[in-house]
Amino acid sequence: MSPRKKKVKHSPTKEENDIDNSLKRENYPEESLAKRIKTENHKDADLQAKKKQNFMEACKKVSCKAYSDYNTRFLETYLPNCLDNGGCKHHDKSAVAITQMPPHIEQSFSIEIKNKAWFEALDVCRIYITRDKYLTPAVLQDIVEIILNAHQDDYDDHTLLDVIIKAQHVLSLHFSTHPPCHIKSLRTCYKDFLTAPMSPKDKTFTNRTQFECRRGIVKYCMNRLEDEISAESKDGPLVDKQGKVPLHLLNTVSAAHWENEKFLIYECLDRHQRIERLMAVLESVIELLQYDLAIWHSRYINNLGTHIMRSHKPLLAFVLWSDNTVYTGAVTSNCRQIMKLFVHLNHLRYPDNMLRIIAMWLNAMIQTFYFCESNSNSDYPNIGKYCKQFATEFHKLITGMPCDSINRILDRIEPQFMKHLIGMTHIKILHPIQDDYISNILINFFKERQWSAFPPDDNEVIICRPLFLKPIKISGVLNFVTKKFFTHNANVEAASSANNIGYAKLDTEIFADKKLDDSLNHFVHTLYVTLEAFLNCYDVHAVQEMWNKLNETPIKENDNQNNPTTFQDDKYNVTAEFIKKYKDIMKSMKELYKVFKDLKSSGDMPDILNIFTKLLHD
Repeated sequence: MSPRKKKVKHSPTKEENDIDNSLKRENYPEESLAKRIKTENHKDADLQAKKKQNFMEACKKVSCKAYSDYNTRFLETYLPNCLDNGGCKHHDKSAVAITQMPPHIEQSFSIEIKNKAWFEALDVCRIYITRDKYLTPAVLQDIVEIILNAHQDDYDDHTLLDVIIKAQHVLSLHFSTHPPCHIKSLRTCYKDFLTAPMSPKDKTFTNRTQFECRRGIVKYCMNRLEDEISAESKDGPLVDKQGKVPLHLLNTVSAAHWENEKFLIYECLDRHQRIERLMAVLESVIELLQYDLAIWHSRYINNLGTHIMRSHKPLLAFVLWSDNTVYTGAVTSNCRQIMKLFVHLNHLRYPDNMLRIIAMWLNAMIQTFYFCESNSNSDYPNIGKYCKQFATEFHKLITGMPCDSINRILDRIEPQFMKHLIGMTHIKILHPIQDDYISNILINFFKERQWSAFPPDDNEVIICRPLFLKPIKISGVLNFVTKKFFTHNANVEAASSANNIGYAKLDTEIFADKKLDDSLNHFVHTLYVTLEAFLNCYDVHAVQEMWNKLNETPIKENDNQNNPTTFQDDKYNVTAEFIKKYKDIMKSMKELYKVFKDLKSSGDMPDILNIFTKLLHD
């Protein structure tokens, strides 16, 4: 058999090589392009997923920061010493025990009070406010009595202004040294201080029983203030001293003692002094209530609506709803009274320092209502039925008032979410609109040129200056309090000496006309204030900035470990509905910016709408 022949391998010709290479060159770009597209799609998907996650994180961070910002929420100038980044330190059961002042010290204080030695009585209190001793509710009420009733003694080295400053100073010292959280007996002390019956002062010519003094200092002062701003209020003293001294005491030393016992009372002051004394008391008391709200909020994170029904509820809840849990969350007569005082003092253009005090009362009350809402510890601001009912009742009070007054009232409402809620209520009353977003309402207002339905109005839209500036950091609380009281009261004394003070009285006849004001100026003002409150309460700009920041840099695990405003991150959450709401807000605001920019560029925008440039600028 012949051997098998080997196959001869022929090397490819030049033409065959060219064909193969051309085929390779043709196939390579298609495969490479497909791979690149797949890689880029994967990167885009990762980027979009990251942006989506970052948006959710930005919403949570901004919302949680607003939820935990006690200074802004409760309008605190400074926080209690016990409230740190981890909540109230007295929540620890090992907190140092404190007790009430000894009976013999309280007796020394009472002797000074009986002798009308106001300043010396306050010195006794000042000395015995120590880290382990606190004053009794009776002594705290007597300090309030000094503010209300003290008169100038020509033989005393201290002026009346010194006495009032000292009294407010002592109360501030007590509240800051012993916040209403330390022990149960201290909270009971403060509750009795606020709600226990006041002394009827039967041996004087007082008429305090007509103003429900039996219901405590808060109710008494509110009733008194309501009476003082009424049209029937008397400018001079409420008690006529003429002919009151018994005949057998005339022209004797005993007559002076008799007059001191009978006439050194609130009712013998002039009207402007009476109003100032009441506001001084309300200013001191709201400081305690603001402390309590901040501390209470830091302690009870979950199920606030349940906790507010229990015996450890906020002190303000006792003031608003007493001990009856049935009324918790309802707009009671006590709530309406605070609303009315806020509305009427703004309508009457009272001084800013007084408006600031009553605004703090309104804000504290609204925050207490917010605690009643279901799931109030998530999706802040999580507006529910209690706040909506509050807004409805508040709006009833301003219906029919002059538009200038309504403008001032809307400007001064705190917190921002309630300003937005009441503003939306007013807008829907002025012009029935179904949309719940002020941004969408403005988009339609600009697009449809709805201003043309109003009579021409070239008057400038005036926005009141804010009553509250951004919180400042206070290093020395007592020095700050002393300076604040001295500056304010010195100004009051100077004005009083010049006889320049004249607090207006309420004329209820102007409210008889319930016709709505349909001017363009008023409507634009309401739109502006509501939009501003909307942007503030949802902090749209902060969400956008936080989102951009998270998209630019990777999220660090320990970003917020030392951030005092986010210590509740692990206890606070936002829901999918809340994130969707923010998406809708951002989308709507983006369109609003564009619509307003186009309108402004067109040259057809009336001058009155230029005010929106402050909010809708690039």
